[in-house]
Amino acid sequence: RFNIEFAIVEQAERDDQSPPERNRGHTVPSRDDLGDGIAQFNFDGEGWLGLAWDGDLMWGFSTGSNLVSFDPVEEEIVDNFNVDLDSSLTAGMAYDGELFWIGVSGVNGGQIFGVDRDGNVVESINLVGFLITGVAFDGQNIWYSSINFEEDGLLIKQITRDGEYLQERNCINLFGRGGGFDF
Repeated sequence: RFNIEFAIVEQAERDDQSPPERNRGHTVPSRDDLGDGIAQFNFDGEGWLGLAWDGDLMWGFSTGSNLVSFDPVEEEIVDNFNVDLDSSLTAGMAYDGELFWIGVSGVNGGQIFGVDRDGNVVESINLVGFLITGVAFDGQNIWYSSINFEEDGLLIKQITRDGEYLQERNCINLFGRGGGFDF
């Protein structure tokens, strides 16, 4: 059983009458009060199935099977590549410093595909689990979440970049029936 608690230790003073200032020229994302919207960017009406930050650019995998990089400082699309993956079964994306790992569900189990910064699929890992709901990278290994309908649980599994299984956690009581995650 898990109990998650939080406390605000210190809150920065600000003039509540003034809008938040943009953090231009910095690679650290802007922050305002917890939960406040800072900015919104639309991309041709497509939805996002995964987002990842590479230190300079925000990358997304769209419902149109595109890998898109976006510069939040200049507020412009930098690259837009079509990737040969079925986006109707795709959920979750993480970046390991070299490849984007994108989760895809399938009838015989899921897969995570390693996609380079040019939109080429260069790696493929077969997964245990049917409905992949999220992908994360912890600096060394890949994690993914998968709904297990037989046991009525959300499983979070840790694997190496080579697909070696390391550990598994059943998190149905913590997360409910799905969702993404990040480190």
